[in-house]
Amino acid sequence: MGEDRFYRNKIYADDLEFYEVSVRETDLYVGTDENIYDKTLASVIKYRNYIENYIIHNPAFLTSLVPIADDSFAPPIIKDMINYSKIAGVGPMASVAGAVSHYVGSQLLQYSNNVIIENGGDDFIKTSKAANVSIYAGSSPLSEKIVLKIRPEEMPAGICTSSGTIGHSLSFGRADAVCVL
Repeated sequence: MGEDRFYRNKIYADDLEFYEVSVRETDLYVGTDENIYDKTLASVIKYRNYIENYIIHNPAFLTSLVPIADDSFAPPIIKDMINYSKIAGVGPMASVAGAVSHYVGSQLLQYSNNVIIENGGDDFIKTSKAANVSIYAGSSPLSEKIVLKIRPEEMPAGICTSSGTIGHSLSFGRADAVCVL
């Protein structure tokens, strides 16, 4: 991967075990009640396979910068990516990190009551305690000054922070950070 994910040393919860799970471009930092690396890896592979196999038969899914047509035969993760990309007016791969975080996190809730997944700014959080999430915005004077407090009754929650000035993702924006809860 080669990308420095220095912000990961700021993610903590005293009662969770944290570990990294990486499969090709997918690089997750995961916190669960106990280390369930093997289950997490299997889940990542499962959802990546759905996406990779779909792309083989529908290459526009990978490259389109605009929404694509619905596909009633697609796996649920693909249907969600298509649906949410329509709402945002972007191509479906704009949602890939958030979709993987959501689907893997939701599956891990079968094995752990508490799950935190960080996936390059696309996070999944379900904890029994309130979670404080600071927004990293590079050299902006607001970087790490804005903190979202998410109460347990608001979880599971997905948090996506995207930037036009930081990171490797394709962006046509100029904002240091745009965050959606």
